[in-house]
Amino acid sequence: MLLRGARGAFTLVTVAVFVATGLFMIFVEAKTMAKKNLKMEERLVKAAGVLYIVGSIVLYALFSFR
Repeated sequence: MLLRGARGAFTLVTVAVFVATGLFMIFVEAKTMAKKNLKMEERLVKAAGVLYIVGSIVLYALFSFR
């Protein structure tokens, strides 16, 4: 039942927002962390950005082709 609601809410626009957020985290937030010399946080932000991008595409594929 919960997956049916998520399936309807997870549209191509939602994927675009998540991908844009992931790119922002990778290219803007990671540079901000690097300037502040926060190396561990920089890596975590980059990893979270990649997770946002890959995860949103995978979830969209699962929900739309099922």
